[in-house]
Amino acid sequence: MAELGTPAWITTGVLAGLVVLFATEKFRPDVLAVLGLVVLAGAEVVDVTTALTGFAHPAVVTVVAFFVLSSAISDAGIPQAIARGLFRVTGSSQSALTVLTMSTVGGMSAFMNNIAASLILLPAVNRLARTAKISALKLMMPLSFGSLLGGLATLVGTPPNIIAADLLAESGAGQLRMFDFAPTGLAAMATGIVYFLLVGRRLLPDRPAQGEIARVEQERDFMFELQVTGEFKDPGATLMELGWRGRYNVSVLEIRRRKQRMRTVSAREQVFIGDRLIISGEYDDVMRLARTEGIEHARPAEDSLGSGENTIVTEMVATPWFESNPNSLTDYAFGARYGGQVLGIWRHGRRLTTNLARTRIRTGDVLLVQLPRDGLGALAADDHFLLMRQRTDHLEKVNPSALRALAVLVGVVAVAATGLAHIAVAVLGGILALLALRVISSQRLYSAIDWRLPVLIGAMIPIGGAMQSTGVASVVADQLSGLAAGSGDSVLLVVVFLTTALLTQAVANPAAVVIMAPIALELATPGLGVSATGLMVTVAVSASTAFITPFGHQANLLVYNAGGYRYLEFTRVGLPLTLLVMVVTVLMVQWVWPA
Repeated sequence: MAELGTPAWITTGVLAGLVVLFATEKFRPDVLAVLGLVVLAGAEVVDVTTALTGFAHPAVVTVVAFFVLSSAISDAGIPQAIARGLFRVTGSSQSALTVLTMSTVGGMSAFMNNIAASLILLPAVNRLARTAKISALKLMMPLSFGSLLGGLATLVGTPPNIIAADLLAESGAGQLRMFDFAPTGLAAMATGIVYFLLVGRRLLPDRPAQGEIARVEQERDFMFELQVTGEFKDPGATLMELGWRGRYNVSVLEIRRRKQRMRTVSAREQVFIGDRLIISGEYDDVMRLARTEGIEHARPAEDSLGSGENTIVTEMVATPWFESNPNSLTDYAFGARYGGQVLGIWRHGRRLTTNLARTRIRTGDVLLVQLPRDGLGALAADDHFLLMRQRTDHLEKVNPSALRALAVLVGVVAVAATGLAHIAVAVLGGILALLALRVISSQRLYSAIDWRLPVLIGAMIPIGGAMQSTGVASVVADQLSGLAAGSGDSVLLVVVFLTTALLTQAVANPAAVVIMAPIALELATPGLGVSATGLMVTVAVSASTAFITPFGHQANLLVYNAGGYRYLEFTRVGLPLTLLVMVVTVLMVQWVWPA
């Protein structure tokens, strides 16, 4: 490191700081990346023009455009049609369902956003588990891992593939087209399926999933019946005026007045002497309400709350939308939107006991809700929540634009695969076709994009360029070569894979690729038995094998919260799979991309 000058040390410091801050998960990765870029530009390690060119990089354009294309495919109802097919599957063994789940989500993820694929299939997988009488935890992790493995098979399957291909082409050391990733991607996918059939299934937990726990706990342990007697202090007051939810952290689920049962209770509903109230809450909170308000002491409700003629109780999962929009139920105005109420929130398998109305919803939270039956359709169409007990008639139907959307996707893939145009140009052309064919509106075009990812990539690309221009990448490459000196190409590939995989656990996988790409290119010396293309494929595959922790990828985070997995269960199942994928990748790279 003695040869490094001041710009190189500044770059090293920025990279080290970013990795540490990324790992804390206290700050948004895109904001941190922009901060690092501003520091390098301010220190004149990179000039202003270079600092801003990352945002116009082909990889950024491709990622932005593919967000739109993926959303158009989803809006047309094509993935939902696949999910409806899974809903029709009944019975079958855990092994067969594992193969079905992983191959389905893997095939979808090869051509669309893998988070969207996981979201759409999650209710169907939950139903498959129920009909087969196995825990949904046996299928949820294979669903998440299958979406990550499926994305490895094509250029557009995952952002790391797009970034690696563009940085490789930019260096002039090689080129990767649409299906050039298929040999390693398909081999990795097959490895994942075989692993879960032989080993992973035994490592997965066998307890009920969080959604199943939610319904059982809510109905058995947290419902009480209160009798409003003459000692009640405020007869005729509305629930809003009484403020019981905020004061006692309880919810009034039902009011029984003479022969009338009001199953959908609004905040404007009045409470009178003689009413019987069905209350949801912790025992101590309900007892405190009864003592304070002069109501007959609580007892467990004699009949459980359920779906009546006009109401329904169901579970739903918060989608990744809440990651960038951490709203509470009050902020979201859930009651006003759907005329229903949230009975409980479960996170990581535990019921939250804080004030539900003010609790900020997180991705993967399971919410047990009661709402009018006529509000179910609107909730099913809400992109921000996912119904875990959907029926096929609540899944979005394939709309008339589906064939047009599918034709555009096939056209984009064909143009990119044959090399007629760069993938960025092909996808942009596809978007213009979608607009012309009225498959997607101009408003939906912009709302479909999650701008955090392109900003992250656009800011990290100049930082990766600074690694090369300042000599940092060359020094790190020398260190990695030293670790594998005299041990052969396989060991060097293992070192590159493991370094990238470990980095991916701390930073977002697109950032890991940008950091490792210049190092991989420096390693591709004439005496090496593996080409620069092979090294870049190794980096891309490793960056997408985020199996070791639930925070390595949003798809993992979704099932981690929704299923109620424990942190170390991801490590127990994901670490062996990571090592297996590493071995398969090293073998395939040496075979397909020798020097």
